[in-house]
Amino acid sequence: MMFKPGVIMTKAQQAIACSVLLLMLVGCATPVPDCAGQIESATNQGRLGQALSADVPAACSAEAELAWQTALSEFCSPQTGFDTAYRGQPQATSCRQNAYMNAYSHGRMLFELQTEQAELEQRIAELSRIPDGNTAKQQRELTRLRNRLITIQRDLPEWLTLARLEGFLAPAAVPDQPATTDSQ
Repeated sequence: MMFKPGVIMTKAQQAIACSVLLLMLVGCATPVPDCAGQIESATNQGRLGQALSADVPAACSAEAELAWQTALSEFCSPQTGFDTAYRGQPQATSCRQNAYMNAYSHGRMLFELQTEQAELEQRIAELSRIPDGNTAKQQRELTRLRNRLITIQRDLPEWLTLARLEGFLAPAAVPDQPATTDSQ
């Protein structure tokens, strides 16, 4: 329906024209969703190595996904993987990069060796304090525990050195060297 200047519209035509105009105005007034909160939430989830929540509105999903991916790539660094495992924390399920996984495995091995070493030392001390600790069974157990402790004490420095070489741990402190004097 075309409206021409100077042509008088019927009431029905006026009502239709007003309705169309009103719908156009309402359509223009639809608020654009504020994605700032969703982007901040996605960034925080990425920084913590968490999966992106599924409740992101469609209008914000692209921006939220980008913010999450950026934060996640920073979180999923090899150093974070090593540190997470070295503290005995579970692996972030969102981090699947090989470098992260390898570093996590290295940190996990160190954590487990150090934990086992402490447990063995405690168990050996407990068994050594038993008054009648000379029974054959107790002696065999002490020997088994001591042998395992020797193995860990042999392997642990190598794992620590490798972690230092990879840059995951700070270099070991060098003991003070005695001053050398030149006798010439």
